[in-house]
Amino acid sequence: MKTILIAGGTGLVGQLLAQTLKDEGYNIRLISRSKPANPIFPTFLWNVEKGVAYGNAFKEVDIVINLAGTGVADKLWTERRKKEITESRVKSNQLLAYCFKNYHRPALYLSAGAIGFYGDRDNEILTEEHAAGDDFLSKSCTAWENAVFETADHETRLVLFRIGIVLSPRGGALQKMLLPWKMGISTSFNPGNQWYSWIHEKDLVRLFLFAIQNEQVEGIYNAVAPNPEKMYDFAKAMNAQSKLPWRMVWSIPRKLLTTAMGEMSTVLTHSTRVSSEKIMSAGFQFTFKKMDEALKNLIG
Repeated sequence: MKTILIAGGTGLVGQLLAQTLKDEGYNIRLISRSKPANPIFPTFLWNVEKGVAYGNAFKEVDIVINLAGTGVADKLWTERRKKEITESRVKSNQLLAYCFKNYHRPALYLSAGAIGFYGDRDNEILTEEHAAGDDFLSKSCTAWENAVFETADHETRLVLFRIGIVLSPRGGALQKMLLPWKMGISTSFNPGNQWYSWIHEKDLVRLFLFAIQNEQVEGIYNAVAPNPEKMYDFAKAMNAQSKLPWRMVWSIPRKLLTTAMGEMSTVLTHSTRVSSEKIMSAGFQFTFKKMDEALKNLIG
């Protein structure tokens, strides 16, 4: 029975991933900044800022999964916050690199990445071969990926998933949109024709499991459903799940978004049309290929 160590295992994706992998028969450990009051899994402490982790966490570990990182959309992007977003990801990899070298090197290292790497690209269909954009998130993701590739060496199989917008009723973008939706308003963000590349939380977890179980999977893969949606169509797809007698789509002007959110508004207004062809060619089959199917499962 293989042992998996998950960094960031108490977050939105990490909780579901840890439980799914346990159900599949893996031994699960977590490494975290703090121990939960009633931990479900053995939890070890680390301090990314200080570069401190304990070797026992890595003892006889076969696989390490790194989901750790400061939330991108949790607070406004001050210069200090932007530094935290980037450094939390870079430093977690630097600490893991030290632990792999000095404690124990796993056979497989799985890391989260983000489609923010590509930046604002209008209608361009983006594959893993496309270059990074030139905005803050693109530069941050580039620094993040560089650190990931410095963490693993030729002895460790490396898989990096550039993750799209994760749809989950438990948190993230969808949860933020559900409050106005329940009041009869589906929120759209101008210009409305920007592409959103998304993935159902269960398919994302299945992608990690697929990479674990298929040794031919190696390198960078886009973790997005095969059918991205334009923002306005996303709002209309939410409407279709409504059981209320009426519903409207309220489109929030870009100027208002910029005033309220500053540079962070680009998370909502940028267009990123990302292809999932590479991971499907490797044999992965999505359960939720279309937005309406995903939303029906999550909120229907």
